[in-house]
Amino acid sequence: MTSTTFIAEPIMTTSGQLVGCELLTRFHREDLPVLNSRFYIMAMTVEGKKKLLKQQLQAIEPSASWF
Repeated sequence: MTSTTFIAEPIMTTSGQLVGCELLTRFHREDLPVLNSRFYIMAMTVEGKKKLLKQQLQAIEPSASWF
């Protein structure tokens, strides 16, 4: 079974101003510590990618006011 972790990384200017945020997605399995996200997503079906996007949006929704 694969589990997913989402990490929101702020992107700041050198003066400390927030200019954006990058959402990182990590995939994990019991037998492998971290899967290569690029290849894992490339192997997904279109429906799988849609489901992932919905999961990502749900993960950042509680922080919507921060964005």
